[in-house]
Amino acid sequence: MQYYTIIAGSPITDPTYIKDMIHPKCIIICADGGANIAHEINVKPHIIIGDFDSISNDVLAHFKSYKDISITPSADQNTTDLQKALNLIPDDCTHISIFGALGGRMDHVLANILLLEQYKHPMRFTLHDEDHDIRIITNDFTFSGQVGDKVGVLPLRPIENLTYDGLKYPADGIEGPYTLGWLGTSNVLEKEQATIYMQGGAAILIHYKVR
Repeated sequence: MQYYTIIAGSPITDPTYIKDMIHPKCIIICADGGANIAHEINVKPHIIIGDFDSISNDVLAHFKSYKDISITPSADQNTTDLQKALNLIPDDCTHISIFGALGGRMDHVLANILLLEQYKHPMRFTLHDEDHDIRIITNDFTFSGQVGDKVGVLPLRPIENLTYDGLKYPADGIEGPYTLGWLGTSNVLEKEQATIYMQGGAAILIHYKVR
């Protein structure tokens, strides 16, 4: 089983939590300015890619001193640095964690979330910050957390049937498909594991970790 971690360059107040969440055998890709974050937390990437308008000169020089780091400039302005990193990941990889994509400007944050649906098997991607895990789900999905954590399910494409196990509030009370604009926010984990059952469509699953 192959694991990938992408570190993107959005602002992170305290990135030290990332180091504890990186799988010990994963391949680490930094998307341009994400290399600054990797350097700050003393993480050595395997690949750095982007147009290099955000990585600092000192950080770039530091990582260039390693012969086993692939440094790949890409001036393509039709793709974001995060897209460039995502495009390196094989379709059969099942676990991809993305850090540094949920901070800064809201248009960038929303674009980074919605971007994942363009890729094959979007459920294999998870966007992380210190408090949230965010995924796009297209099938039944089980996840773990602490009792009391907050959960939101926001449809992107029409979902014919939607039910929950392990959450406080059921998804009911409407006739017909659950569509964009139906807000399944502020639900609560009642068990340490919950399952979203869905038929058709796609939704953003937001898991807010209460500490």
